[in-house]
Amino acid sequence: LRYDWITAFMFLAALLWLVVRITTRRIFPEFTRFFLFRGINESSSRDTGSLFYWQSTVLNFVSFLVIALFGYCAVAHNRLIPLNTAPLLIMMASLVLVIAAVTGRHFICLATGNLSGQTEIFNEYLMTVYQSYRFSAVPLFVLIMILSYTDLLPQGLSLTAGVVVLFLFYIYRITRLILIFLKRNVSVLYLILYLCALEILPVL
Repeated sequence: LRYDWITAFMFLAALLWLVVRITTRRIFPEFTRFFLFRGINESSSRDTGSLFYWQSTVLNFVSFLVIALFGYCAVAHNRLIPLNTAPLLIMMASLVLVIAAVTGRHFICLATGNLSGQTEIFNEYLMTVYQSYRFSAVPLFVLIMILSYTDLLPQGLSLTAGVVVLFLFYIYRITRLILIFLKRNVSVLYLILYLCALEILPVL
């Protein structure tokens, strides 16, 4: 019974994903393009306007919701919830933190692109960032279900697997960024500067 409210969030995420799946055919092509490193340096990959279609907005929200749920599960498993604090409040705080972090990344990419004169590169990378969130949310959704409703895996192992998933998607995202820079013939030193100042440092 203590997972009833998690069930409501899981149903909401699944329902919203299905609505988007029914109304658009772009999910699977985007999935294959992302994992096969296709579409790099193409105009369609730099179309940040597609981020603001309602389907994209819903997918982004679902991704943030699932990542926030995973964050809550990690906090609850490690017993980091303060006494007399409602679990739902911790979940909402987790969601706010995820949205704030993503929004910060969004503005960092826009500002870096405008200040460096490399707007197209960072628009393309911004698309990659959002795709990495969307696709990483799928295995996290499965892991949350395992954590909440089954005994298939120890909870610690499931949480570790989730962290590994997020790390692998992050590395994949950075790899696409490097390929974008190389295909655009941008200085490797500039790439290293960006990675150190605006990728590695914020993560740390």
